[in-house]
Amino acid sequence: MPVHIRPSLTSSWLALLGVLAAIAAVVLMVRQKKCKE
Repeated sequence: MPVHIRPSLTSSWLALLGVLAAIAAVVLMVRQKKCKE
């Protein structure tokens, strides 16, 4: 595999997006729970 930088960049970007999505989901869940209470 001569091309090494692009796959690593794409994987890192996907990982960052996944983490941000997970944090957003947790925040939404907490807000919904607080609103319900």
